[in-house]
Amino acid sequence: MRLLRRAKRFMQRGRRGWADSDVWEMAWYLAEVIAGMAAHLREHSMGYACVHEPADHAEHHKAGCDPKDWENVLRRIEYGLRYFLWAQDHVDDGQPTFAVYEERERIQYGAVEQSLALMQKHWGHLWD
Repeated sequence: MRLLRRAKRFMQRGRRGWADSDVWEMAWYLAEVIAGMAAHLREHSMGYACVHEPADHAEHHKAGCDPKDWENVLRRIEYGLRYFLWAQDHVDDGQPTFAVYEERERIQYGAVEQSLALMQKHWGHLWD
């Protein structure tokens, strides 16, 4: 039975990019996929986006537009989402106080918000 469920998920992901079971924890699934894609793009990209978008080519290098800037953007997208995944996996076994839980959640979702803000800002450049 387990093999059939795995085959079903494999077929659904191949056909439409996600499986029914991925919807159960959509935030987790998307964070995992996007973090992996950002890492792959950073490691295997043939080009880079000019983060500062200068007016002309002469200003290109003055503005700090180089591959390292783009790698840092992709790294920040990846790490914010990976932190979310890590924090989801590392919940204390004990009973944290509400204040501890609230602070942990604030940091966790703050990391996600930063990643998503960078994705929004550079949406048109998220390609190889």
